[in-house]
Amino acid sequence: MSASIALGGCAVSDKGIAALPDRPVLLTIADVTVSDGTQYSVTTGYGPHGAFYKAEYPDRIVHYSTDGEAAYSLEGGERTELPESYVFHIESQLFHAQVSEFAELNEGVSMIRSCGTEDEPCREKIGKEGSRFFGVHYRALQADPRTGIPFAILAYRKGQSPVVARFSDWRTVDGMPLAYRVVVEDGMRTFDYRYRSIEGL
Repeated sequence: MSASIALGGCAVSDKGIAALPDRPVLLTIADVTVSDGTQYSVTTGYGPHGAFYKAEYPDRIVHYSTDGEAAYSLEGGERTELPESYVFHIESQLFHAQVSEFAELNEGVSMIRSCGTEDEPCREKIGKEGSRFFGVHYRALQADPRTGIPFAILAYRKGQSPVVARFSDWRTVDGMPLAYRVVVEDGMRTFDYRYRSIEGL
């Protein structure tokens, strides 16, 4: 195990998904409120065989999964393959996994740069993977270099401001600080994730 940036400076294997146990390693459940009034709940899972994202609205369920190579939609017991670009979309919804396994989920790190000031230091890891389909050049992870605590995950887009997912509501669970709130701003709407459960870190 190496001490990489993770939630609360948690050590995470450099080997990534392949080194994790044969079960969902990280499972989260959140209630989401959107600035347009929409409300739904989200369950995400991440592990050695891939990941899933399940959003439950009052009138429908959206359920995507990926094995890391292909993406699928699950509806009414039927599994339908989606365009490969949806792997990127699914992995972008895994906020806590993006922190703990950033290099693995972003095909490595192309650079690390400063993004703060002397009084408010910030270090930004730049991922190598983007998505032409979704107009994203790359994802980045911003953290306090003194503590390793993450501030935000950003998706830098062509000709637009980045999508920003900011971490807050830190709670210590079994000695580890975890963010129980993530607020996502995409330039048009704000998505407020309030986590009921974070298991596996």
